[in-house]
Amino acid sequence: MNSSIDNKRTNVFWGWIAPGLYLAMALFIDYLTPGGTVTPLFVVVGLTVMAMRLKPVQMIPWTIIYVLAVGLIFTCPSIHAIFSHTSFRDQMPLPRYARAATYLFVGVGFCYLCIVLNRLLKSQRELMDMLSKVPCPILVSDHNGRLLYWNQKMEELIPILGDPKKKKQKAFSFFDLLAPRETQGKTISCYLQRLESNQPLEPLDLSVGGRPIKGKTQLMEWSGKKIILTILEEGNAS
Repeated sequence: MNSSIDNKRTNVFWGWIAPGLYLAMALFIDYLTPGGTVTPLFVVVGLTVMAMRLKPVQMIPWTIIYVLAVGLIFTCPSIHAIFSHTSFRDQMPLPRYARAATYLFVGVGFCYLCIVLNRLLKSQRELMDMLSKVPCPILVSDHNGRLLYWNQKMEELIPILGDPKKKKQKAFSFFDLLAPRETQGKTISCYLQRLESNQPLEPLDLSVGGRPIKGKTQLMEWSGKKIILTILEEGNAS
């Protein structure tokens, strides 16, 4: 319960308070900085970070506020004088409005990026939730054999995967945990072969604690990278 409350407070701070504090800091620095305005630069940096961190429901209103702040600096004489420390007479009208319009398109682009990233994260979470409910040990590994994901059943089969201290200390290797010592070279070769072929192949001959076990593999692609989903079949152990 306390953890849930803390998470909500964290989301409120980073989603609704931190962007406002950042914009206020940017405007204050701009006010103190002689010469041209630096707020547009701060806005681009802020929108970049927010697109990767915020939800669309948070990103869109803050983008409107950020773009509005830049637009007012470029188009409103009194605000322009405060932050740019120059007169409107020093600039042509069209470039000012063109620059303001440019940041409008920039804001739309960052909102779109935020929506796409959140959809990808949602799809990833749904996939992980689905895999976690599979009633047999499964794991996902990359082209180097580094483990990217495993479910609860896998932790029950290989307890070291569930050890929080071990998780922080090292990245687990498919070959160190599952390849039989006497045939490790062959296992690595067969594993790499699966990265080059989409055709169904025989299950891998693996070993857990000296006990033979079969591993059915499926080549997948995620974020433009090839990964291998392995399902361990304890019933096939000899």
